Amino acid sequence: MSGLSQELDRAQYMIDVKRYGEAVTLLAGVVAADPADSRAWCLLARAHAGQGQYSEAASAAGEAVALAPADDWPHRLASNAYMHLGHPDMAVRAAAEACRLAPNEWRAQLCLAQAALASRGQFALAEHAAVTARAIAPDEPDVHFVSGQVSLARGNRKAAVAHHERALALNPDHPGALNELGRIRLSRAHTARAARHFLQAARSAPQVRGYSHNIEVVVRRTVALVIYVASVASVILAR
Repeated sequence: MSGLSQELDRAQYMIDVKRYGEAVTLLAGVVAADPADSRAWCLLARAHAGQGQYSEAASAAGEAVALAPADDWPHRLASNAYMHLGHPDMAVRAAAEACRLAPNEWRAQLCLAQAALASRGQFALAEHAAVTARAIAPDEPDVHFVSGQVSLARGNRKAAVAHHERALALNPDHPGALNELGRIRLSRAHTARAARHFLQAARSAPQVRGYSHNIEVVVRRTVALVIYVASVASVILAR
């Protein structure tokens, strides 16, 4: 195994265990030494995205696209970065290109579904991509998680719950599905069930601030309800 390949495998491991800062440092050295390696640029894009540095992720993905335009992975990475940067139309175009290059790659279809969801008015495209992803990879938890997001965006709460529950049947610790089910339960005033989902999501992905924030929302709502009930009870007793 070459030295470069070993370095990239080390970077891949760092990303897998969420040591994104270390991966960025390592990969910055790799691309400086060999700027023509598309895998290195792809990994650098992933590492930047893991740190929430989406402008840098988009730039690294762009380098990879230029080096390997026929590979779907750089286009998927670019789409993800554009989506987080608030450029949904660019995200859709990049994801659509990934699907054109790799029509049987479920990750490309999910990328398109998420980008289409972020681009208002493209719910039909999101639904088509989600259906295609399920046909390709029916046992992938992420496929059902994104399908649940699409169903909820289209107003089908029952289907959304079914998809997220399917994702959890395949991976009981899927933080995204847990969080989405919590949000749905909370919208139906099922506070205790929502709290359980949010707590489990926060344990599964403690680095995601949004999951712990949802716990705070449940706590505030519960406290407000207790105060309201106590106030009503005091008025009734006074009368």
